[in-house]
Amino acid sequence: MVRAQRTGELTAEANLEFAAEVLCGALYYRSLMSTRPIDEHAVDGLLDMFMTAYGTSS
Repeated sequence: MVRAQRTGELTAEANLEFAAEVLCGALYYRSLMSTRPIDEHAVDGLLDMFMTAYGTSS
C-alpha cells in the first residue's frame, strides 16, 4: 500500500494502518463468523469499496 501511495494510486492522506485493519477484518469476519465463502466476488467488492474510499482517479 505504501508503494501505491507513492505512485499516486492511493491518496496521500490514506491511513494505511487503518486500511489494513479494515481489509483484514472483513476477511477474518467472513472466514470465522460467516457462512459465506471468501470468493472472487467478496474480494472484488471489498477492493472496490477500498478504492472508492482511498483511491485516486489517476
